[in-house]
Amino acid sequence: MVHRPDPDITTAATLDPPAERIDTAAFTARRLAEELQNRLLRRGAVCARLEVAARATTGRELVRTWRIDGALTASELTDRVRWQLEGWLSGRSGRAPSAPLARIELVAREVGPAGAAQDGLWGRRARGEVQAGRAAERVQGLIGPERVLVPVPEGGRSPRDRVRAVVWGDESTGLRRTDAPWPGQIPPPYPSIVPLEARPAALLTAAGELVVVDPRGHLSGAPAQLRVPTPSPPGASVPGGPAVVGGPGRQVGLGWLRPGTHPVVATAGPWPVTERWWGQRRRGAWVQVDTDPGGVVLLCFREGSWWVEGVHD
Repeated sequence: MVHRPDPDITTAATLDPPAERIDTAAFTARRLAEELQNRLLRRGAVCARLEVAARATTGRELVRTWRIDGALTASELTDRVRWQLEGWLSGRSGRAPSAPLARIELVAREVGPAGAAQDGLWGRRARGEVQAGRAAERVQGLIGPERVLVPVPEGGRSPRDRVRAVVWGDESTGLRRTDAPWPGQIPPPYPSIVPLEARPAALLTAAGELVVVDPRGHLSGAPAQLRVPTPSPPGASVPGGPAVVGGPGRQVGLGWLRPGTHPVVATAGPWPVTERWWGQRRRGAWVQVDTDPGGVVLLCFREGSWWVEGVHD
């Protein structure tokens, strides 16, 4: 039996005087969240999406939709709304409004029976996934919602293009189609670990000379060593960087690949690739190296340097 979502539930309030600070807006946000929660409870329902909207005194509209898995308490709803309002007022969620907020509106979307949601209307979640979600939300409360990210798959040519980091709890919109044709894409199997940012490396010959890709797409020498430098301490190069929750195409660390020099026992490639043909051209080449005793590493050569783009477990 197919369940059709119930009508949306909306709560809204005008801020008088308009709010320029989060502590002023938070009081109204809590009242609206409690009202929304009570209306859901009276229906015996939960929502799959929570839309938070605000309007500045200039008329500018701010809207954000959060994914909701299962029932939330009034306090949890309040936290979601407060985080979003704080992000807007501080400019952390994009350009800050140039005027105070005059109106706040909450909309519960995709409303359905609580029992149906628990039985899998939107998919049953394992206990570990639920615990991970709660932990992510606690971290959002500590460092801000915009800095807790989760990787989701999308279409693209390179492993990095095929994963997008989105805010935990945010609705994933505008993703590139995974089933669309991607000429020049790296063929599967794809690396199981993709770093958030490409890591520098050096592909060397047995004599310690740097291997490069010449204009004809050939390697200048036989790769014999892969040197991975020690990364900067966490937060040293990117202060206040994001936290990442594991997911498809994990973007956390480099697995078994540690800093140091790794013997190369086999290579595949290079595969030249030219991207962004409609604008400034970016030429590069992909090479896979099999290291001993580790495993396979996907490297990219561009602008005279080598970069680790992915690691196979």
